[in-house]
Amino acid sequence: MVGEPDPDVLEVAVAAALAYVRGIDDRRVFPDAAAVEALAAFDEPLPEHGTDATDTLRLLDEIGGPATVASTGPTYFGFVTGGTHPAALGASWLADAWDQNAALPAMSPVAT
Repeated sequence: MVGEPDPDVLEVAVAAALAYVRGIDDRRVFPDAAAVEALAAFDEPLPEHGTDATDTLRLLDEIGGPATVASTGPTYFGFVTGGTHPAALGASWLADAWDQNAALPAMSPVAT
């Protein structure tokens, strides 16, 4: 991570993730055609300069979120792919924040 972490970025991510998880029971399993078509918004040239991280997260949430398959919802009867459990999701966030490389024990003891 370069520089001081911006708590606003993480708060936007947490808010979006919580809204997604809390609303999963009310979602249809497969996204509708409009949500899938909206993914075309991601098909654009890369910018010359970086984009604000919170704007990027909001874009992912607003465009990407509706196009996901609600595989963690109660009416998903597709493949056995598991589901999100609060402890597993929290552990994943923590592991992502640690950003440890598990290739070799010498790189990080916690990653082995």
